[in-house]
Amino acid sequence: MDFTLPRKDIIRSKKDIDLLLGEGATVFHYPLKAYYRPLNASGGPRMMVSVPKRHFKRAVWRNRLKRLVREAFRLNRNMLGGAEYDFLFVYLGKEIKDYATVESSIREIFRQVLADREKGGELAPDSAC
Repeated sequence: MDFTLPRKDIIRSKKDIDLLLGEGATVFHYPLKAYYRPLNASGGPRMMVSVPKRHFKRAVWRNRLKRLVREAFRLNRNMLGGAEYDFLFVYLGKEIKDYATVESSIREIFRQVLADREKGGELAPDSAC
């Protein structure tokens, strides 16, 4: 199993971001909200992270939270079994959580995405935990 996060697995295209926000489904598990969309045709899951400046004024803290989310995604994306999804993770918490909390949130989001895929494959308009 390859645990790297190469550049091709990071979403950077404005078009891809607009598709995620427009057509994607959402899943919430505190402190993360995830927009996801299946079938990106890139060969595996891709992701991006957003941490609002409104709650974390200093770039140091925003960058720290982005690193935590990327690390949790990198180590747990094998739960998706190679399924092709695009993810946009938005950190909604108002305080900095530890890695264990972020990782459990990512794992629960992946479980909900897989359960939705097993249930019917259709994108749910909004599902929360």
